[in-house]
Amino acid sequence: MLFCPSQAVSSVLWYFLMYMWIIRSVHSIPNDLGFGKWRKPQLTWTIYRYPDARKHPKMSSKAFERYVHDSMTKALKIWSKAVPIQFLKDESKSAQIKVFFYSLAHKDRYPFDGTGGELAHTFYPDEQKKGEIHIDDDEPWSPDGGRNLEWTLAHELGHALGIPHLSAPSLMQEGYRGYLNSPRLTPIDIEAAKMLYNLN
Repeated sequence: MLFCPSQAVSSVLWYFLMYMWIIRSVHSIPNDLGFGKWRKPQLTWTIYRYPDARKHPKMSSKAFERYVHDSMTKALKIWSKAVPIQFLKDESKSAQIKVFFYSLAHKDRYPFDGTGGELAHTFYPDEQKKGEIHIDDDEPWSPDGGRNLEWTLAHELGHALGIPHLSAPSLMQEGYRGYLNSPRLTPIDIEAAKMLYNLN
């Protein structure tokens, strides 16, 4: 005999499974590699190195800079709802979160690989280059196809805040899954942020 739960029971089961998935996904965060977290109520940010306009001929240099700036602003807005941190723009070299666009070998041990493969990497709060977000400038970043910069920045910003990859489907799940629409935090991402910043 097949068991066919009612709609109410199905909803309870769904939420229970989702809860267990969240717990399993974020349980490893305190015991992970010591990613760290920021202990400040405010963080400053800047686009320290913009893309090379010659690599992105479909948009003018100014239009592409606006696209980069707007993508970062949206990514910050997403995370500002989950962590007790105010993000302030700062054009100086002392900004705590810095975004760099690089090609191939650059100023760390993790060279980019051209189009495809790795899109970006970020340094956690406990690392020497903490808060640095490096984006592969050879990727076809675009607001209407190619690679989704807004989604990538939102994902990398999560790392800059100290959140590692999560195993369950979420913004912080490892890997780029095609050109998704506007990024958003899932309950799993939010729970991870709460655990890391002691908001529970």
